Amino acid sequence: MPTAVLTGSSKRRWSFRYSDERGLSKHLPECDFVGVRLGKLPGNTVKFDDARTMVQRGVRELMARAIRLGVIGYYSARNLREWVLNVRKDSNILVTLDPRVPKWIQGMCSSIEIDYESLPYGVELTRRITRIPGFDWRAAAIAAYRSRHAELLEALRCERLWLHESADRVQRLASTYQGRYVLDPAAIRVEYDATLRLASFISVNCSLIKGVPKAKNVANESALFAFAALLLHVSEWNLGAAIDRFADIMTDKSSPAVSGAPLNLMSVNPFDDYAAWCELKRLQALSGFYTGDFDTREDILKLERQLQAKFS
Repeated sequence: MPTAVLTGSSKRRWSFRYSDERGLSKHLPECDFVGVRLGKLPGNTVKFDDARTMVQRGVRELMARAIRLGVIGYYSARNLREWVLNVRKDSNILVTLDPRVPKWIQGMCSSIEIDYESLPYGVELTRRITRIPGFDWRAAAIAAYRSRHAELLEALRCERLWLHESADRVQRLASTYQGRYVLDPAAIRVEYDATLRLASFISVNCSLIKGVPKAKNVANESALFAFAALLLHVSEWNLGAAIDRFADIMTDKSSPAVSGAPLNLMSVNPFDDYAAWCELKRLQALSGFYTGDFDTREDILKLERQLQAKFS
């Protein structure tokens, strides 16, 4: 973690970054830096000197003002990372989800989207039906596949877990953290909701950000979320107090703007991949349903051949 400065050369000072003379990690198992290569940063680390997007530039200005006013500083960022570490110690889950499952579910849900009337659910397939001119063997195989996984599909429907957009990310999390204990997303739900509300408030009320195209949709942008989390953390997670501090930051006229000044501060986004972690946890609760080789297309082809052999 670097010191918080606005001018001068960049001199980074890290927190929770320890290694022995061989370069091997000495971190606690719950630390973000466990498994991270020397010289690299954890995926949930946010560098506030980044300015590649309009949102990042706006957040950089907000951070510079907050530092100048003494609202946020190096120890604020360090204490937030320590807060994450301590929560993870007390509330964690073991990652056991087979990394193949998310993409399999995504593919399965896409592959079985057929006209239900092609073979009504619950109708027993007979030789007489298969002899209908133009009978669709593939539709019959898909119907059989749906029947095979009916319990899982019903559970997915109840949980609203279709993974249309998040399958890749959930798969990477399951692979990267397989066999490791990670922060239980349920333990930070209250803080996540507060941070989302503050980030949304800032995105539509901050002159530095509201001009961004589709500003109402940038609340989940990592830099903005990390800034909102820092502001809430120094406000003891009180949304009203955090908004008051934000108002002070935005209305202060004591110093000129510092856009473009070196901003040597990093912090953590405690809610990085929050939605994906929630989906991973929910999927693990359904793990008893998984069967086969996780290849929907091949399984349907096998069923089609089996049905043709059975009723030929």
